[in-house]
Amino acid sequence: MIPMFLLSQGMADAIERQEKDFFENTLVPNAEAWDEDKTKFRDSLCLKAKTFKPERLFDTPAVKPKEYIVDPKQGVNSPCGKFLYCNRILPRGEALPIRQGRRRGRVFFTGDVTIPVLAEVNSRSDKPKVWMSLTPAEILTQRRGLMLATGRVVIGGLGMGWFLNKVCEKPSVTEVVVVERSTHLMDWLRPRIEKTYPATTKVKYVAGDVLEFMAVDTDQDETRYLLDIWPSYGDAVDDKTFQKLKDRLPHVWGWGDSVVK
Repeated sequence: MIPMFLLSQGMADAIERQEKDFFENTLVPNAEAWDEDKTKFRDSLCLKAKTFKPERLFDTPAVKPKEYIVDPKQGVNSPCGKFLYCNRILPRGEALPIRQGRRRGRVFFTGDVTIPVLAEVNSRSDKPKVWMSLTPAEILTQRRGLMLATGRVVIGGLGMGWFLNKVCEKPSVTEVVVVERSTHLMDWLRPRIEKTYPATTKVKYVAGDVLEFMAVDTDQDETRYLLDIWPSYGDAVDDKTFQKLKDRLPHVWGWGDSVVK
């Protein structure tokens, strides 16, 4: 798609009208209910807004930031001041990216939906950096890791609790260890995650680098290592330390990695 700023105003308006027509007359009539376990990837996926209700860790008023900027005044700040949680409104018809392996697409909603967002506050910028948000893309790209979860599972990265909860709910999972680098994040969000997702209350938490933990773990052969620690989807491919561990250990999954053991 040609960036809007490279088009004349007339061409940009025409493309915008075509997008709106595509949404209203093609996508909305075929909108489907969201199912976090079964909804399939589509290049253009339209979901019934009332069926997409991700769990909120904090019940803060939903906000509608301009240009996707997260305002520190619009959410809940961590005690250390480094992290921010907020619930952001995604307006009806506004697209979000989705992906599955090398496939890329867009997801639309038939009405406004609320997206939980976790961001890092940077003292040198008034624009917090979004770490993650609980969107269809996040869920679709973590399904492969969930499929592999069985027996003893080590999860790299606390996240916002959705993935952890899904792992804990599997009958085949007997033990779950979460390794999180940030003690501030773990101390702040752990009580909220356990309150929101009761299945996570028996999890063992370890503060540290999950790659270092994997290297010295005493039960490597039987453990499933599921890692979501990278800022961008696919960064695991270029992480040499992770790739070396994956070559050596029998059961390893990394978010966005092209090859899974």
